[in-house]
Amino acid sequence: MVDLVQSGETIGLQGVSLIFKVLLGFVVITAALILFLYYNNAYGMKILREEVSKTNYTLLQSHGLQMDSGLQEATYYLLRLITSDTSYPDLITLSLFPMDSSNYFFAKQRTMRSFTNNLDVFREVDIFFVYSKTTDDVIFATRDQHLLTESDQMIRTEMLQTADDPNKSWRSTKQGDHRYLYRTEKISPEIIVGAVVNVGTFLSPLGDVRFGDKGMAMLLDANREPINDSAIPAEQMAVARGAKGSEPLGDGTYRMSYEGVPYLLIGYPLKETGLELAAILPEQDLLRRLTFFQRMIYMIPIAGTLVLILYFLFLKKVLQKPLQDLMNGMRSIMRGNLEFRIAAGNVREFVFLTDTFNKMVTQIRYLKMDVYEEQLKKKEAEYKHLQAQINPHFYLNSLNLIYSLSELEENALVQKMTEHLAAYFRFIMRGSREYVTIEEETAHIRDYLEIQKLRFPSKMFYTCEISDKLLEIPLPPLSIQPFVENAVVHGMKKPGHVFRLDIQIKQSDSNLACMDIRVADNGPGFPPDLLRALQEGSYAGNSAVKHLGIWNVQERLRLKYGQAASFAFENLTTGGAEVTLTVPIEQRRGDEDTHD
Repeated sequence: MVDLVQSGETIGLQGVSLIFKVLLGFVVITAALILFLYYNNAYGMKILREEVSKTNYTLLQSHGLQMDSGLQEATYYLLRLITSDTSYPDLITLSLFPMDSSNYFFAKQRTMRSFTNNLDVFREVDIFFVYSKTTDDVIFATRDQHLLTESDQMIRTEMLQTADDPNKSWRSTKQGDHRYLYRTEKISPEIIVGAVVNVGTFLSPLGDVRFGDKGMAMLLDANREPINDSAIPAEQMAVARGAKGSEPLGDGTYRMSYEGVPYLLIGYPLKETGLELAAILPEQDLLRRLTFFQRMIYMIPIAGTLVLILYFLFLKKVLQKPLQDLMNGMRSIMRGNLEFRIAAGNVREFVFLTDTFNKMVTQIRYLKMDVYEEQLKKKEAEYKHLQAQINPHFYLNSLNLIYSLSELEENALVQKMTEHLAAYFRFIMRGSREYVTIEEETAHIRDYLEIQKLRFPSKMFYTCEISDKLLEIPLPPLSIQPFVENAVVHGMKKPGHVFRLDIQIKQSDSNLACMDIRVADNGPGFPPDLLRALQEGSYAGNSAVKHLGIWNVQERLRLKYGQAASFAFENLTTGGAEVTLTVPIEQRRGDEDTHD
């Protein structure tokens, strides 16, 4: 008690007050919160800018992939014309016959009809055309009726000039107020086919997407010049041209300023055209909702100071005084004053603590007596356990058997009986050990069974199968023998019956960290009521007095292994009973003494 008092007083002098820690923690948290809110404005704008750029980049990427896919499919269609069984002969016919021939006329009609049908398949394409050098004739089909008058001139002026260019790709051109993308393929020296896409139609899927009040989508060339400039205001065109000298933010995003107004330019490259699908977003549209948080920053220091003062007064009343009373009570108990009691407060948690403290002080006065009584009960239980293992009937029957064998001058059997009986009781008398090995436990069981075989020759057989790697595994003593003895006692009651007992110890199939100990016989099996009680776990009732050994094993293994130990009791369909014990495999400790 003196050491405890000194230790407690030392802790009280050296320790830091809990109130001080709580108050300091609150101050630190409040200060950190204020600094965080100051920092939050800039950080919030950064995060918002990044998230908006990621979202719009994903949007542009989705549309860009769709556009690339459409242009790629149109390119494949032009290339497939060379191998088509229906289109290629017509294209060759256009280069072999004059315009006034019937062959040329029907080939031209079939080609136009094929192009018209495929315009419904390739929704991005506005014109499919074929040019015959032999007749200098342009044959085309278009979905836009406004292009009927200018398509022939547009195709002749530029598109046919690039047919021999080895750098095959989609190119851009301008006709009037409109921008177009086109691609040509040379089928033969005399035949050129191509496809034309209106840029306005190409960008139409982005028409319903809002990029702020002044934001918009566009196509940029390699020099970041908008190619659909007819619909772009001068301000956005200037932003796009100035993107080369801007601040890169990653994922094709640039941040720049034009006439004092910050913008974000987000671009995604189109693989089929060499162009870039871009969107321009004014930052002021993105950050419009952060104004409230900027104003709140100036109010936070004042509000934080007021909250800190109120929190200190509240803490002193609600926490400091009850804790001080509890500490005074503990110091009084440490000095040996078991009559001290703490008055109940009005805080629910401290009411529970004070009530518990007062009850614990009362219980401490009786603790020493309870400990002594518990030790006496433990000694008595161990004594009863040893008594239960030495069955007086088994002892007397063994002595009678030795006497009978000596009268018959069966000295060899007397020696064998005496040897097994001595080994049996030697093991019993060493019951103070905490563990024995599986090998020692099964050797004790064999001694018991050999004695029974001498008592009942030709009426009992047994097998004992043990995995070699489990022989040195420790187990509480007499954990298996009571189940074996129970099987023999009840199984031998069946008249005119050769009793058989099988013992098997192996690693569990369902859990490799456990082992299964199986004891099975061909006797009458468990009575239904007893079997049900064993399976339901209600065995520790009146039957525990009659079968104390089995109950003792169950209790000892449950105390040792807890829920890891399990017991299974069954009646076999072929007759007889089966008991399976599942216990953890524990490695043998090096300092354990399992010998005499």
